[in-house]
Amino acid sequence: LHTAYRRQRQMCIRDRAVFVPLLSRLVMDRNGPVRAAAGRALVDVATYLDAAQLRSAVVPLVRKLARDTVEEEHRAEAAVLLHALAPLLGPQLCSELAWPLVRRLARDVVFSVRKAVAEHMGALWRECGGVTHTGGATAMELFERLASDDVWAVRRSCADALARLAALVPLANRVTLAAQLQRLLNDPSRWVRRAAQRQIGALIACLASADSQPAPSLASTPPRSPKSPVSYTHLRAHETRHDL
Repeated sequence: LHTAYRRQRQMCIRDRAVFVPLLSRLVMDRNGPVRAAAGRALVDVATYLDAAQLRSAVVPLVRKLARDTVEEEHRAEAAVLLHALAPLLGPQLCSELAWPLVRRLARDVVFSVRKAVAEHMGALWRECGGVTHTGGATAMELFERLASDDVWAVRRSCADALARLAALVPLANRVTLAAQLQRLLNDPSRWVRRAAQRQIGALIACLASADSQPAPSLASTPPRSPKSPVSYTHLRAHETRHDL
């Protein structure tokens, strides 16, 4: 009976992977709401897949989005998905497969893609432990580069993300983020300075806490188990704010 149960469970897991090809076309749809709904569905399906299926089915789809040279919306969507999927991918897949894509997106010629990376790198940072095992820039170096971007909207996204990042990363990284806050408080753009000013209290609270768990008022998402995905719905809602 136990063997039959295991066999049926394995068949169910394999069957769930067939939804990924069905979602691949919808994730690349020209209609934004369709892409958002497909992204939510992809993250939901990914919660039921094992590491091998994530590597063979989900990561190639996100890689295709990240390397789309025509549609910038697809590349921005890839940044959101990588952040949402990071807890499911785990440290090894994040370091080997996801982080190289994030580095690529952070150098994108379109500022909206770089802005999406600045807003959605916290979960990847946590999974990678602040360092990359495949070479290239660390998470902190990447954030510093984005915080010095020529476009003020990218720098403001970095300022907006400071408290969320601090709630996810180790205490040593929080101290470095505090130095970045000081830099953003002196930014030439008043919109960046205002965004940085709104983060002062939250970042101080994070620095005062020796615990790596975020305070309830600081986290952008509710507490969850390590293998639960980041709320994709929340990420898309956060992204719909209009630049002033």
